[in-house]
Amino acid sequence: MLDSVLRVYGEDFDVDSFLAQYAELVVADAFRKGEQDMLGNPNEFSGFDVIVAENETKENCLQKVQQFLEVNELPLTFLKANTVQCVLDIDATVKATDEMPTSLSLSPQLLGGLHHFNIAVEFSAYPEMTGI
Repeated sequence: MLDSVLRVYGEDFDVDSFLAQYAELVVADAFRKGEQDMLGNPNEFSGFDVIVAENETKENCLQKVQQFLEVNELPLTFLKANTVQCVLDIDATVKATDEMPTSLSLSPQLLGGLHHFNIAVEFSAYPEMTGI
């Protein structure tokens, strides 16, 4: 199963003004430069995370990413114009018995959409948590 999170951040990014202007964007987490992160260190950037897909098959995950790009054209265009960093993190949970997660193919259409909004792609694999 796959998750996908859009991480948006910038050193001088006014996250509060942006989120007020684009209130339709469902934000999972927002952070501000100088505030403490979860490890107690000051954040170097301001930004937010949006959960695009959660616990989805690879087909559904990629479809949700494509839909997210289409539905959020205005805020994504604003972010691109203001040189804010945007990273789409697609992550897989890997079972201890598996050596690697399943392969993932991004279509030219999806890659083109990500490129259009200047969104980088990051792939992550996390071990399955057992006994919790």
